[in-house]
Amino acid sequence: MRILAPAILAIPLALVACQPDTLLPDSLSALRITHDTVWSTGSTVSISGKLRVDGAKLTIEPGVHLKFAPGASLVVGEDGAGNIVIRGSTANPVVFEPQDALDSFTGIRIIQTEGQSSIANCEIRRAGNAQTAGLWISNLNFPIEGLDIIDSQGDGIRVDYADTKRPHPMQNCRVQAHNHHAIVGDASLLASLNRTMRFTLDEGYGVRIESGTISLPQRKLELYPLGSPYIITSNICLDARELVMHNGVEFRFEPQGGLEFACYEATKLTATGVTFTSTATSKAQGQWLGLLCNSRLASSSTFDHCTIEAGGRRNPNAAGITIDGVKDITITNCNINRNKGYGILLLGKANIKNQGASGNSFAGNELGDIGQKRGKR
Repeated sequence: MRILAPAILAIPLALVACQPDTLLPDSLSALRITHDTVWSTGSTVSISGKLRVDGAKLTIEPGVHLKFAPGASLVVGEDGAGNIVIRGSTANPVVFEPQDALDSFTGIRIIQTEGQSSIANCEIRRAGNAQTAGLWISNLNFPIEGLDIIDSQGDGIRVDYADTKRPHPMQNCRVQAHNHHAIVGDASLLASLNRTMRFTLDEGYGVRIESGTISLPQRKLELYPLGSPYIITSNICLDARELVMHNGVEFRFEPQGGLEFACYEATKLTATGVTFTSTATSKAQGQWLGLLCNSRLASSSTFDHCTIEAGGRRNPNAAGITIDGVKDITITNCNINRNKGYGILLLGKANIKNQGASGNSFAGNELGDIGQKRGKR
């Protein structure tokens, strides 16, 4: 292992594998780290190209500043799994930033890790662009805490996949971006979101879920209001032993967006004070697919004080919410408006518990408030 004492390290564009006898503070010229390396407290590292960590672990101690030229980046595990351990402290975070405060840099890309990576108390300033996030993680299988993404020039974080068998929550993380989302990626990342996360974004931006299914048959999945909406771009399946959507959560759906519950696993759903709507400014029937409660959904599932509007694009069986064979589901005090097809469509033997005293309100649904279809959907 090589330890770099406090120094200013200039890393130019040459791409040479680091060797033990050449890794010196005044002569470091590599853009590929292949041996375990520590950058110690007080170091400032200047990077002018793509710095790669392949088959090795890079440990960055509190107070290290990494300064990137325009177009420069840090890439972990591009050619062989690597690890990055960022050990900032609250008082002395690790800082990734452009060399010039008015410039930006490409960002940090974590491709393959061996499960030994971690990020703690780190600031990433003015990273990313229209094509890449400031922090791009292929497989989130490590903990992140105290991450502060400031003035992101692209989406703040991209997660292609998150480990749902052993979820690692992103705790006490903040993202600030203009005309970009805080987090984008696969539905599996929902298992890693934490109530301590906070976003500062423009209207219409939030957590963008692009595809996927999340399956947590032995776990509880809780979704919290994070100050910005969950934006759904395709039909997403959510399965969990218990799925809880807390008061204030807002889903906004693009035209091909929708939610299905209990697609493959038995799921108990509790949605309280949740809004399900389209991304359109002016709401109209059929602007997104709608909600679909599959037959594996527990009859003890509830929707209470929710808003379901502008859905019903799903074909067949258009409705704001379709209940497929679930008996005695509870839907109370909900506003179900401007949906294509029915507001609520019951399939097979599905029924709503205490339907006559539900307190639901309906308006502007194409075919009526509640419809029933017997037989298979």
